[in-house]
Amino acid sequence: MPNESIRLIGDMSLEIDDGRDSLELRLRKRSHAHVSLRALVPTYTFLDGAKFQVHLGGKCIYLNLDLIAKDPRQIFALFHEMGHAINVHRRGLLYELAVRIGGGKWGGLYGRKLLLAEERHAWAVGLHIARQLRDKGFDLFPLFQNKDRLSRWLRWNGLRSYEKSFAQFVAEREGSRVFGIQARTPKKSVRKKKYS
Repeated sequence: MPNESIRLIGDMSLEIDDGRDSLELRLRKRSHAHVSLRALVPTYTFLDGAKFQVHLGGKCIYLNLDLIAKDPRQIFALFHEMGHAINVHRRGLLYELAVRIGGGKWGGLYGRKLLLAEERHAWAVGLHIARQLRDKGFDLFPLFQNKDRLSRWLRWNGLRSYEKSFAQFVAEREGSRVFGIQARTPKKSVRKKKYS
């Protein structure tokens, strides 16, 4: 029997067993079919935390159970952190390059580009995890009404802060107060319509 269960969608729930040193997480259906999330990242332990994050050195993945209970779509944030854990060797290489080229802990322009690339990659791996689970009969994509809503949610909840930070860094470096991605229309191509 699980210590706690969070309903995600339809007949699917996230079961949480609070062990001595970590949490055991399973997706379960009423049909008693289940899949362990630990099997996807066997060398990592799951711990309840204030936010979603991965501690690569300690091999821990922290998740906010209250947030998942309030908004089941946040299970994708857990998959994102699992994506970081799965690609730990990639992150180590990126970090080493950032320190060598950027001159500090993700401090330089190149380091920030690598960090943004790593975040995007971890989201891609997280979506791959969700697809693997869907192929096993645990489809969580209906938490979003369509691909466009998933894409908007991912950008807003997962990438926006990194993209904004990167754009602000570039703008400050170039001495501009305006930052962000802006659509630009050359003045020549803008024509005023005359109405008679």
